[in-house]
Amino acid sequence: MTLIETLLYLALLGLLMSGAVVAAYNVLGWSAQAQTRAMLQEEDSFILGKIEWSIFNASAVGTPPAHGAGTILSVVMHDGTITSIRLTGMVLYIDTGHGPQALTDPDVRVTRLLFSHTFSSGVGVDPEAVQCSFDIETTAPNGMVVSEHVPTTTVSLRN
Repeated sequence: MTLIETLLYLALLGLLMSGAVVAAYNVLGWSAQAQTRAMLQEEDSFILGKIEWSIFNASAVGTPPAHGAGTILSVVMHDGTITSIRLTGMVLYIDTGHGPQALTDPDVRVTRLLFSHTFSSGVGVDPEAVQCSFDIETTAPNGMVVSEHVPTTTVSLRN
């Protein structure tokens, strides 16, 4: 084996190793982003669950008004207490009468929230309901912003 062959083999080995390092870095980056996306999906499921719980257990909707829309949901529960959900800055809060509690993780930002109150006779196939949609985002460990759009969900009051 000559010196030129040895240098050629070392150069090829160097290229192969640098390719392996780049591939490993990309796999780790994708893994971190996938974990962040999974966490964000869990977060939006939790938020949606709390909103659905509030509406389903309500006897009346205070805000938004009938046939109106807004960023605050206020409902009267069957026991007479008032539960409200509101966006302050980029943090979503719920207040069940014991002071506001953050619904979102400190690393999660709610960038859009909209409630719509559809009011009808409240019986049969056309019940009183609230529609909700929101967008949330967070930053992955690699610095990439990951966002999630939660499509419009309709929850009927249980009256």
